[in-house]
Amino acid sequence: KEAEVNNTRLAAQKIEVLPHAEVLAKLKDAGLTDDDIELLLTLMTEKTNTVAGDKPLSARLLSGDIPDRIEITSFRGTKGTMLLNMGRESRLQTANFQGRLIRFSGAGWPMGWHVLDVRLTTN
Repeated sequence: KEAEVNNTRLAAQKIEVLPHAEVLAKLKDAGLTDDDIELLLTLMTEKTNTVAGDKPLSARLLSGDIPDRIEITSFRGTKGTMLLNMGRESRLQTANFQGRLIRFSGAGWPMGWHVLDVRLTTN
């Protein structure tokens, strides 16, 4: 029911809705690699990603504010500390992790590396 309401609202604004598979096919046809597509979809769908200032990245990209360059690098470690919430008490635990950093270049874009994602790994 919620999807139907959303689709009606989008249609009223003349916004075309495409199935995910069709979006992926169009991006591949445009020459994007699988890594490019994954990054683009991450940047366009992360609601809280405000690395670029007070505006979400998706809003900046959709408005045509495109950085000159986007760089991604990976990182990993074996001595990350995570806080485990166990109800009434919490404790710290050492964990292995890996993730990606992102850096933008261009006028008005923030300098330096920012965490794009991080996740726990096993050994």
